[in-house]
Amino acid sequence: MKTKLDDWEEETQTLADWFIKKLDYDKDDCWWVGNDIGGVLCCDQYFFNLDRIVEFFRYGATVDQLYEYYDYEIDHCQNTDGTKSPPVNFRNFVKYGMLEAANDETKENN
Repeated sequence: MKTKLDDWEEETQTLADWFIKKLDYDKDDCWWVGNDIGGVLCCDQYFFNLDRIVEFFRYGATVDQLYEYYDYEIDHCQNTDGTKSPPVNFRNFVKYGMLEAANDETKENN
């Protein structure tokens, strides 16, 4: 018997397949970490949670913006001195369309 959860997993996989195609990866080169559909999708050296995949489509991001924000987020969230620098959210990053705008907003919040 098919459940609502089964339906959700099918739709989530459809969304992931669309995302994989937009990023120009081969479907066989991407997988859900731990086979947990809707968790974290691994494509090549990148890891995307379902929220980021949804935001990518919701905010009309380009693939370049996605990768640029990925690097920005890593650079600003993994400080070795223990401090935290909150990154600009993905929506605003896409809206302003440039890393400089994101850096300006981060400075204003510190």
